[in-house]
Amino acid sequence: MADSRKVVRIFLGSPGDLGEERRVAKSIVDEFNGLWADEFGYHVELVGWEDTVSSFGRPQATINRDLERCELFVGIIWKRWGTPPDRAGVYTSGFEEELEISIANTKLRGKPSISLFFKTIDSESQRDPGDQLKRVIALRESIITKKELYFEEFDNVHDFQTKFRRCVTRYVQSLRNLDASQLPNESTKPEISVATSAVAKLISEDGVKFLHEITSKIEGGAEVNQFTANEVARLRLIGIILLRAGNDEQSLGIHDANLLFNARKQLKIGVYEIYGLILSGLAHFPAKSTPLWYWLAVVDGLTTGLLPHISIAGFLEYRTGALQAMRYCGT
Repeated sequence: MADSRKVVRIFLGSPGDLGEERRVAKSIVDEFNGLWADEFGYHVELVGWEDTVSSFGRPQATINRDLERCELFVGIIWKRWGTPPDRAGVYTSGFEEELEISIANTKLRGKPSISLFFKTIDSESQRDPGDQLKRVIALRESIITKKELYFEEFDNVHDFQTKFRRCVTRYVQSLRNLDASQLPNESTKPEISVATSAVAKLISEDGVKFLHEITSKIEGGAEVNQFTANEVARLRLIGIILLRAGNDEQSLGIHDANLLFNARKQLKIGVYEIYGLILSGLAHFPAKSTPLWYWLAVVDGLTTGLLPHISIAGFLEYRTGALQAMRYCGT
């Protein structure tokens, strides 16, 4: 999986008074990559002046070459504006040059995307702003007037941490949605017969038929060894999607989930049974041994926002709530 990951480059631009925020941004990117890069197929690379390799020539020009490779420009600014990047240039700071280049490139070729964060300025500093802060205030007012860029404000490092994490997550999610929308059409979706109706039933007609067949076997005096492992696995799956708060809140086991996955072309299962299989994949996600992405593809889970619904429900603690969230998404 690691070899097929897409690299998402985010450029972090700021003057020199936001060192702590830059360190936090790096830790958030590392956290994202550690948790999701392998499974989601997107690796985030944070690019900034700290990473620029020394070379002959104007330093800011070298930084700009790194900027040109990035899909997202994130600018953070507080009280300092910075220093001119050269003696004869038109820009008054490296940050200004990075921002203006990003804006020009976005208008010309549609990238990078731009996110700006202004750190709240205390009232004392605003009463007597120096030249540096005056430029920051002028930029903020210009952005408000032109209405071409959206920016957010943050009060402290913890506030920035929350907003930067959301910025990264939303941007990667937007790339995933875009990639998913460009996937081949319905004819190339996973081959499986899904029993659905205009409003999906809790148990499909085929599922009800399956239960009748199991009951008939029992009434006919069938022995234990006359039931196949696949039948037992599906019976357990139906039990999982019917569970209530008073039951043992368990997902389908790894072995049973794999049995049903192996028999997927012979099954005609209902949409909620598929949701139960998705829950199983998520519950055993750390082990990476339970089918998940196939079932998500079957119900278009990657394009309908199914995973965010599960995340909001908190499936690890509230599996019943998560199943309800998936039912909502599915209908």
